[in-house]
Amino acid sequence: RNSRKYIPRANYLGSPDAKRAYSNVTRDYLRRRVWRTLRKLGEECDCLWHGKAERNYINLALEILLQYSDSDGVPARTSTFYRWNYSNWSRTSYTRNWDSYAGYLTFNHILYTNSPRYQLMPNSQAWRCRDNYKPGDPEPDVREEAFPKLWEQHPEALLQLLLESHCHQVHEFAAKALRVCQSFCNQIDTETVIRLVNKPYQVTAQLGFELATQKYNSDNPDNPNLDLLLALANCQFPPARTQAHQWIQAIPTHLITGSQLIIPLVISQHSDTRTFARQLLTQSIVSEATAKVLIGRIIATVLALEPTQTDIAKDTAQTLLLGFTPQLRTLGMGVILDLLQHPMPEIQELGARILFNHETPAADLPPKLIESLLNAPHQSVQGIGVQIFGQLPDQRLLQDYDLVLAIATNQQAHLRQGIRPVIQRLGQLYPEFVTQLATEIITLLQLPERHQGVHQDLVQLLREDLPSWMTRITKDNAMELLQAKSSAAQELVGLVLQANYTTWGLELKIPDIVKLANHEILSVRQAAWAMIEQIINRIRSNSQDMLAAVRLLEAKWQDSREFATQLFSQQITEQDWTPEVMVSICDSTRDDVRQFGRDLVLRTFQQSYGQDYLLKFSEHPSQDMQLFATNYIEQYALDNPDRLQDLIPYFISILSRVNRGRIAKQRVFAFLEAEAQKSQAAAKIVAEILTRQSITMAIGDKARSIQIMLKIHQNYPNLPLPINVKPVSEVRGV
Repeated sequence: RNSRKYIPRANYLGSPDAKRAYSNVTRDYLRRRVWRTLRKLGEECDCLWHGKAERNYINLALEILLQYSDSDGVPARTSTFYRWNYSNWSRTSYTRNWDSYAGYLTFNHILYTNSPRYQLMPNSQAWRCRDNYKPGDPEPDVREEAFPKLWEQHPEALLQLLLESHCHQVHEFAAKALRVCQSFCNQIDTETVIRLVNKPYQVTAQLGFELATQKYNSDNPDNPNLDLLLALANCQFPPARTQAHQWIQAIPTHLITGSQLIIPLVISQHSDTRTFARQLLTQSIVSEATAKVLIGRIIATVLALEPTQTDIAKDTAQTLLLGFTPQLRTLGMGVILDLLQHPMPEIQELGARILFNHETPAADLPPKLIESLLNAPHQSVQGIGVQIFGQLPDQRLLQDYDLVLAIATNQQAHLRQGIRPVIQRLGQLYPEFVTQLATEIITLLQLPERHQGVHQDLVQLLREDLPSWMTRITKDNAMELLQAKSSAAQELVGLVLQANYTTWGLELKIPDIVKLANHEILSVRQAAWAMIEQIINRIRSNSQDMLAAVRLLEAKWQDSREFATQLFSQQITEQDWTPEVMVSICDSTRDDVRQFGRDLVLRTFQQSYGQDYLLKFSEHPSQDMQLFATNYIEQYALDNPDRLQDLIPYFISILSRVNRGRIAKQRVFAFLEAEAQKSQAAAKIVAEILTRQSITMAIGDKARSIQIMLKIHQNYPNLPLPINVKPVSEVRGV
């Protein structure tokens, strides 16, 4: 029907817009009809057993199988289905798998009618895997094809499939079936065996290897079939390649090194064969003329490689470099340039390595050629370019100083490492070069790092390759470098300071050295320690230097504090300590430093400075120092009215403090109260102190003072005190 107008069927099917001439139903019918026709032919052959009918099935099946290739396969598919179980009201799941060629019905009928792994369910559109098989599982040993006896009666068709098919499944079927036809296999000629071995399918190559083993005469190595050996050495079946290697090793050397055999081995698609060829060449004695021929043909083959054959190019280059080292030294420069201009990095690297070992001195090479290597886009070629650049005479390298510096600071790490041997050689012979390069590197280290790792490599270069520069740098340059943000550069300064500490330690001020001892870089701190130890006599003889040096005890790094503690404990004598220095130590904000100061005071105590110690310590805000001061009183003035008399200013100072020093006041009151009870002389001194302070004291302190004076009055009533004791009068209410 077209535009509401009825058209006869014959006219409709012939119209340009007909859609029913070849529908999906028609196509499915024709596909099934093909197999039905094949099946009938096969069944007739089984019944009649006459050659014409047999050949009809084989011919048709053969042509059908040859139409398929590996590109027709699709990814294997897995689906999960669910079925409702009404008996227990639950759902069960099951999985179905379809292999790569499941949708090709006739193809699967021919190959897998008797298969234990595939099946075609009624009214289904594809062959699915049985439950005991998943795509990728090993192939079963049994024959799976339809009408296997017919195929056995026509082994030439199986051989044709192996020679012409481009489908892996077809090769698996044909190889398995052809093995059964032993009498036919024994008649296959050597050329056909070679064709089988050369097939890209391992199962076919394995069959070819089995046939080749029967045909190759290993007892006569002087007359080998080189074509068969090459085919086996380059086939897809690894055991065949291994056997071919063994047979090749047994034949004479002149046959091995002939270009007909060795070149295909050198450029083989398989790495084990390429490695075997390299070993053959390195172990064989090759004449000069033969070597030149082989080099020319191998290089010509290398230049013709595809961009995807990088592994072959790399292995072939290694074979050339190892097997023909003497001959490559005289290789023509034009050939080398052809290699350098090839787009593949591996081939460019081959040309660069040949140039590096060439008999032509680097000085005679065109400068632009070396520059092109240094600027090559591939790192391996750049690295060899640096090595060739390093072969230039020293004077030429010194003239190209800017290029040396540019390579040493290049963003590519392999170039920076490659130039180090050159710099090391020049540094050992030319001191001016060392000074110039070190100065410029130090300047670069003070700038922000443009590329990651450059500063670290420059520091390594200065430390390991140019150690003599450290004694040539000025102190000011070193201090400037210490301000660099790079920790590697700062660590380098530490090494410089250690190399020059004997002279710079005398020039630096003590606060500057103490600052170095507080640096975060260990080598800098170690240099500062060495300087301090060197000038210890200067520190001992100068109180101001001593005051600055003891700040080491408060360093933020534990190792510097431990160094200072050991230094001041062992190398500073009691006579070197002054009250000012010890008080400054005790005035620290660190508990451990104050403890060190207190121990120092007790160990080096001098009576003439006792009152100064007490005054200073009592003014300290920390409780530990206040307690130390009051404890010190008991050791210094206990049962000694004369010292008690000397400490009157100290006691007045303590008791005069307003809203501070509570612990010290309490300890002083307790000490004065106890001493006042021991003798009239001591009581008189205590009374004098309390009399002066009672007027200005706070209420709480005044009460404590009056209490002490009352006790003094009770023991010594004749001592004058600013208090009057009156009797208590009792007053009663009316």
